Amino acid sequence: METKTTADVDVIQFKPLTEGLGLNHFADGLPYSPSQSPQKMRRAIRQTTATPVMPPMPTAQTERKVLEEIQNVILQETEATVSDYAMPAGALRRSFAYLTDAAVVQFLYWIIVSTGFTLNDLNLKTLLFSRTAYQLVGPLFLLNLVFYFGYFLIQEVTWKTSLGKILFGIKLESRSAFAGICRVFCFLFSFLPLGLGLVWYFFDPRKRCWHDVVTNTDVVVG
Repeated sequence: METKTTADVDVIQFKPLTEGLGLNHFADGLPYSPSQSPQKMRRAIRQTTATPVMPPMPTAQTERKVLEEIQNVILQETEATVSDYAMPAGALRRSFAYLTDAAVVQFLYWIIVSTGFTLNDLNLKTLLFSRTAYQLVGPLFLLNLVFYFGYFLIQEVTWKTSLGKILFGIKLESRSAFAGICRVFCFLFSFLPLGLGLVWYFFDPRKRCWHDVVTNTDVVVG
């Protein structure tokens, strides 16, 4: 309360209680007044109660693609599982299979060579024990290599096995035909250094020789 003096009369005026005290609880509106206008509230209610948007239903083509992908994954995992758990062929089994193939190669080789010399009126046995036998050693050796590599290449690249391997229940598991071709030629690198590449079979966890390791090929029972 303050007193103001006019010319003739003293006038008494009252100030609000909240003035100067920093207390004005209703400066921002009554506590029970809505924070939004009725239109905004009705709009918010309509948005919250609106029907949710459903995702599009998958088409038959999409379902078919999904099923094909699942089948491909299952087949890949199955092949990997079979390959991982295939039993490696034993050392004796592999040795007997190779000796059988080598015997077959030499048998076919000498039959064909002898027949060729006979058709040309030449006696192969007489020529081999003559003074000019050294002239035949080189050509016969090269022809023998051709028969050897041809025998294994045709069978192992085409069917991933050979006659000797079939007799002893062995097959090859290689990643490609190129790997099969390389394996045939890499056998010499396993055999030539005193058979060290063949002895590596006993130290490899997957029971592989050098020519198997280089071409990532497994020789398994099957």
